[in-house]
Amino acid sequence: MTGLEFGSGRSTVWFAGKLRRLTSVEHDPDWFATISRKLADAGLRNVDYRLIPLDHPKSAPEQEVYDPLPKYVAIAADFPDESLDFIVVDGHYRSHCIRQSHCKLKPGGFLLVDDANLWPDTKPPVLTHWLEVSRSSNGLKTTVIWQKPV
Repeated sequence: MTGLEFGSGRSTVWFAGKLRRLTSVEHDPDWFATISRKLADAGLRNVDYRLIPLDHPKSAPEQEVYDPLPKYVAIAADFPDESLDFIVVDGHYRSHCIRQSHCKLKPGGFLLVDDANLWPDTKPPVLTHWLEVSRSSNGLKTTVIWQKPV
């Protein structure tokens, strides 16, 4: 399987241990260094780990439209349509990451969105006809996994 991850962390090392190939995007240089060390310590060489700074202040709310598209989001254009098995959205520009990358999933592929409770209806954009296959919460945060229709 191959995947794309917006926002790295413990999941990056976990996914990398189970996948053929993972591309992970991170904006924070210190966190990028930490996860790079963890990947190296685990001997994982199947991750294309990219440090891409945010184009806007970290505290700025997500805008409805960006022109131009932030580089962090634009990374989705590096992948052909229907070429990925799964996508993880756990970073910045969440709505835009979903909008730009959902077409990159193969039919039957999975989209995992951490903090899905950030949307008022807990349903991120684009996914109205996608099957929700998992929802979990610790009371503060909700993670949802959808499957792209076959």
